[in-house]
Amino acid sequence: MSENVLHTDSEGYRVVRRSDGKVIYERYPDKEYEYLTAEQAAERILRGEALERCYIEALSVQGLQRSYIRLMQSHEQREKVEEALEVGKKPKLNRPIICIDCLIGTIDLTNLTVEDAVNFGNLLTSAKGQQTHIWGMASFCDATFIGRTSFVGATFEDDAFFLSTRFVGHADFAETLFRAGAKFWGAKFNGASFGRAIFKNHTSFLGATFGGRVSFHDSCLLSADFTSAKFEKTCYMTNLAAGELNFKGANFSENMLISSWEGKQLGEKQSRIRKILHARKQEVKKEMEKWKHGPKEKLELLSQEKETVESLLKLLSRWKDSGRGIGAVNFEDTLVQGELRCDFKYLVPRKRGFRKWEPVILPHRIAEGFEGPPKGEEKESSYWWEEAQKQYAWLKEQYRKQGRYEDEDKAHWWASECARRTHGAIDPRRYLKFLFYKWIAGYGVNPWNIVKTICVVFVIFALLFGTVFYGKLCYEGKPLPADDGFWTRAGNALYFSGITYATIGYGDISPVGIARLLAVVEGLLGIILNAALIVVIFRKIIR
Repeated sequence: MSENVLHTDSEGYRVVRRSDGKVIYERYPDKEYEYLTAEQAAERILRGEALERCYIEALSVQGLQRSYIRLMQSHEQREKVEEALEVGKKPKLNRPIICIDCLIGTIDLTNLTVEDAVNFGNLLTSAKGQQTHIWGMASFCDATFIGRTSFVGATFEDDAFFLSTRFVGHADFAETLFRAGAKFWGAKFNGASFGRAIFKNHTSFLGATFGGRVSFHDSCLLSADFTSAKFEKTCYMTNLAAGELNFKGANFSENMLISSWEGKQLGEKQSRIRKILHARKQEVKKEMEKWKHGPKEKLELLSQEKETVESLLKLLSRWKDSGRGIGAVNFEDTLVQGELRCDFKYLVPRKRGFRKWEPVILPHRIAEGFEGPPKGEEKESSYWWEEAQKQYAWLKEQYRKQGRYEDEDKAHWWASECARRTHGAIDPRRYLKFLFYKWIAGYGVNPWNIVKTICVVFVIFALLFGTVFYGKLCYEGKPLPADDGFWTRAGNALYFSGITYATIGYGDISPVGIARLLAVVEGLLGIILNAALIVVIFRKIIR
């Protein structure tokens, strides 16, 4: 039986049309699909029929219009399709589009308004082997979907475009798999679910508006851009796995929930993404070899795609090395009018090697050298340290509003650290200030640093008074005996160091000679450290 290969997926499974007209997808060898041309599929949709387990050559607005005009000229079909489609610059379809468990070559529904439901998946949840696969480019630009829209469990093998698409009803992308890029620029949602969806390439929601609640619960995103997006209701990004999230200029009118998951499943998903990207890289190389003597424009496009895939592989590698559910996130100019509900443990830097911390906040990652700056934004390192400081300070304020003071303290510590790093190398004139503020006062949020310092100061001065300067201590005006035993010396030294540090000064033991200067130094240190400890402790108590 002769075969015609129609498509091959990223894992090598083929879509084959047999000589008897049936289509087989090797991933599901027990299933057969009915082959439909673009016109045949359009005719069935216009008659209000659901398409199930079909291979559709193409689905387009032009195909719907041509089929509608032809059917309207037929006396037998006229009644069935009358008022099914309003033809014009902004065509309107008054029938549902239902394509369940179908294989679709390409989709172009640009500018189409659909008054009824649209279902390219399953209404509730995807069943294994029951998903719709879209093989070529899918364009829904400027389309309007009035009813419920479902892509549950669908797979987009090529780029998907939802530019300025309007979803009046609920949009359900649960368990949808985007193997290539997905662009939702300027899209408008009244409510959307991307739960358990997998985005294996760059995804952009640039300028999108979410009028209702939106959920990305348990989804996986390699690189997602929410620049200038507007969220009018609560946004759920819980149990998330993401290589990079960009919320630059995003506006959240209510709450924003973020959490991530880690473990074995994360590594498995990252490995699958790597496999797909490597396969795509090999495909592009073959295409470049094929077109090496072809048009220059074609080679340039392929070269750009190769660079994109390589950059995504590098991003994936950095994400995998970090071992975290969220690899990088950017909160530049983000506005949350409700609450940011995100434990700082998902964002706090983790130690990598000697005195090296790997952060999650994107400008901090750039400043530390874990990532390069975006194209066209090559700036001095001080700029990225300053930007990192701003974002940690913004997080600190979010936690303060919620009364989450432990997370506020941690965010403040890193904001202060980034502010210090803004000045580059430590100026010797500021070294004492740096030493006190960071290592002793813990940037004003860690009282245990001060307690440890107090203990060190107390013990050091006790050792000095008990050894080198023991002969310079007097008891009621008489020098302490040089032949005092170890425990007597230790007791006297600890006692004198304690009353000197605390500035009590009973006068029963007093210093003479150079020991007086040493006692003054310890007393001053006691005043400074005790004051710092009181400030830090009372700051916590007052809150």
